[in-house]
Amino acid sequence: MVENQNKALTIDKFNRYLESKGCRKTPERYAILDEILGIDGHFDVETLCDSMAQSGYKVSKTTIYNNLELLEACGIVLRHTFLAHTVYEKAEGKAQHIHLVCNVCGKVKDVRDSDLIRYLNKKKYSPFNDERYSVTVYGICNSCARKTKKNKSQQCMQESKPIK
Repeated sequence: MVENQNKALTIDKFNRYLESKGCRKTPERYAILDEILGIDGHFDVETLCDSMAQSGYKVSKTTIYNNLELLEACGIVLRHTFLAHTVYEKAEGKAQHIHLVCNVCGKVKDVRDSDLIRYLNKKKYSPFNDERYSVTVYGICNSCARKTKKNKSQQCMQESKPIK
C-alpha cells in the first residue's frame, strides 16, 4: 500500500515537472519511470535497456539517456560516477547512505553510518545551503581481498619451489 502511494507521488511529481517544462507526456517516459521504480539498488543504462526489453518495451538508448536527464533534473533519480562508470539510483524513499566501491571488481555497496550521517546533517557550510550529499569510499572488498591474498600466497609457494 505504502509502495503504491510512493509510486503515485513519484508519478505526480514527474507529471508536474513535465508540465512546468512544457515536455510531452509520452508512454515511453512513463514506461521508463515504471521500470526504474521496480529496480532495487544501482543500475546503468545497459541494465535499464535490458530490463525494458525483458518487459516488452523497445526503447532506444537515446530515449533512455534523455529521460534519465529529466528524471535526474526533477529529483527522482540520482546519478553517480564510480570508477569512470555512470550508474543511477532512485532518490525517492532512499535513506542517506555511503557508497563503498571496490577498486578491483567495481562492486558498489550501500551502507549506513549513523554517526557520519548525523554529523553531515548538522554541518553547515556558510554561505551555502546544501540540499544533499554523496559520500563514496574506495577500497577493496572482502571478496577481492581474499582472492588477492590467496593469489599472493600461491605465487609465494611457487617461487619457493626448487627449479628442476
